[in-house]
Amino acid sequence: MVTKVRKLGTGSVDSNAIGSRKWTQGVKAQIDGTGELINTRLVPMATITLDVDNPRTMAISADEVHTTVLRCPIPPAWLSTTSPVAQDWEDYCASVQEHLSAVKATEYVDLVLLALSIKEPEQLINPVTVYVGESGTDLRMIAGERRYLAHVVLQQPNIVARILANKPNRFEIDIMQWQENTQRKDLSLHDTIMNVDRLAEGWRQVKSASISVRELVALAGISRTNAHRFLSVIKSANRDAILELIKNGEITSISKAAHLGSMSRAEFAAFLKPKEAQPQRRARFKIQKSVPLAALQSLVTQAVLACGERTLVDSVKQNPPSSVDDCAQVFDQLLQAIEENQSKQ
Repeated sequence: MVTKVRKLGTGSVDSNAIGSRKWTQGVKAQIDGTGELINTRLVPMATITLDVDNPRTMAISADEVHTTVLRCPIPPAWLSTTSPVAQDWEDYCASVQEHLSAVKATEYVDLVLLALSIKEPEQLINPVTVYVGESGTDLRMIAGERRYLAHVVLQQPNIVARILANKPNRFEIDIMQWQENTQRKDLSLHDTIMNVDRLAEGWRQVKSASISVRELVALAGISRTNAHRFLSVIKSANRDAILELIKNGEITSISKAAHLGSMSRAEFAAFLKPKEAQPQRRARFKIQKSVPLAALQSLVTQAVLACGERTLVDSVKQNPPSSVDDCAQVFDQLLQAIEENQSKQ
C-alpha cells in the first residue's frame, strides 16, 4: 500500500488575546518585511547550511539522505507521471528498507513522496527560508528542512529560497520554526513540547515575564486546553523525568504528561515506584460479551468516580477499561474497596 502524506493544522488563535496577538503579528511583520529585507530566488543547494538547533528532530541525517538516494534513485518515469504503480512503489520501499532502519526508512519514504509532489525546483510553492551568514556568501536554514532534503532526493542542484538579509534573533527563528514544524509535518510529543519550551523561554527573555496560557494560545495558535497542558509539563518540578518517559515511549499523550506535571515530587516519586505484583484473584463478576462496551465503560467509570476511592479512581483515569473483561475486573475492585471501607466503620 502506498503511504499517504498527512496534513495537519495547528489550531486557531484565541481572538480575545488581543495584546499578545498584536505583538506576535508585529514580530511576523518584522520577519516578513518587504523590499530590501527579503528576496526570493533560485539558490545553489551547496550554499545552504541546516540549522542544528531546530527543535524538531529527524532520525535520518542529511548525509544518510545523500547516500540513500544514490543507492535508491527515483525512477525518472515517476517524475513525469501522476504516481508510481503500486507494485513498483512497494518494490522501491523494500529496497530502501534494505539500507535503512525502519524509522529512517519511513522518514526517507516520506521525503520521496514530498519530492514526487515537487518534481522540479520551480514548482516549489512554499520556498525555504534562509538568512545570509556572517561570510556574506553562505545561507543558513531557518525553515524548510524537509523541502531541502526532498530536493536532495531529487538530486537537484538548486532550490527556491526566501532570503533574509539580516539574521533574525533566536526567538524570531523559534516562531518561524514552530509554524513550519507544526504545519508541515507531524511532530513527536517530545519535539512538540521542546518547541513550546523554546517559545516560552524566548517570550521570557524578550518580555521579561513568564508566558501565560492566554499568551501561549495567541503565540502558538493552539487551544487553551493544550496550552495549559504544555505549560504544566514545562513548568513542572518533574519536567526532566517526564520528558525522559516521553522520549522512551512510556507516555504518549500530552494529557497524561500534564497529569504527571501537576503532581508534587512525592506523588511523582510514588508513581515511579515499581508496583508490587498483586496476587491473581478470580473476578466475582462475569459480564456477557454481548453487553454494549461503550455503555458498560461509562457505567463502570461513573461508579468508580461516585465511590471516590482515590487509588481506584487514579487507576481508571490512567488506564480506562478497554474490554468487557476489564470492566468486570474494575467492578470486582470496586466491590472490594467498598467492603474494606465498611469493615473499617
